[in-house]
Amino acid sequence: MKVFVVTNQKGGVGKTTVALHLAWAAKDLGHRVLVVDLDSQGNASQLLSGDVAINKRRGGASALFQRGGSLDPIVTPGGLALLHGHRYLDGPNFSDAIQQRDALRSLPYDVAVIDTPPSMSDVFVAPFFWADRLVVPITPDPLTVRVRGHASIDDIVAKARVVNPSLVTRFLINRYTRHVRASRTSLAELLLTYDLKQPYLRASGWVSQSTAAGLPVWAYQNLDASKRLRPAPQEIRGQWQIVCRGLIND
Repeated sequence: MKVFVVTNQKGGVGKTTVALHLAWAAKDLGHRVLVVDLDSQGNASQLLSGDVAINKRRGGASALFQRGGSLDPIVTPGGLALLHGHRYLDGPNFSDAIQQRDALRSLPYDVAVIDTPPSMSDVFVAPFFWADRLVVPITPDPLTVRVRGHASIDDIVAKARVVNPSLVTRFLINRYTRHVRASRTSLAELLLTYDLKQPYLRASGWVSQSTAAGLPVWAYQNLDASKRLRPAPQEIRGQWQIVCRGLIND
């Protein structure tokens, strides 16, 4: 199993959107895919399952924080397996989570994609010890440049590599607005610090619409003013396919 963890302690960077598109890309490539939702809001779980109340039910991903906990994914309508997120995920046993790495990897899937919460906690940190690839979406804006909050991620990665030496970090730009000067300037400054995955993912309503519909943007169509189905612009579809398939094959 290859384990991808999509993470950033800063909210609003599109972690869930990236995580779901990675999972969809892996499925399109013929892999058996497990999604693990570690966000107590359970947005990924609601979108995949179609059940808005799933984040009110115990079980699912919380078994990863219980030594010997039974990992019993559900199969979603789109064919992805899911360990769902819920409001009871807070306050896990971190040492038990480290021990569950082998249990996660023993499940019969080729790829696991883990969506993390937007705040520093044991639930946020534990997946660093399980992952093969850490995928960090960042937005090119002045606040991201000024805060440089990813230094704390670098610190956690350094500690995780003591027990998980093969961990690799990949940064990618999400919600890039090339016609906005601040976005272009911020991107240029971020390139001085990070090795950024290309192409840069543009801000687009098509992506949020497709995710809300439970589909990758490259497979989504909506009705235009003439009531005809139309796909997202080729540039948007191509960007997301290139980035997500490139990460899965990395």
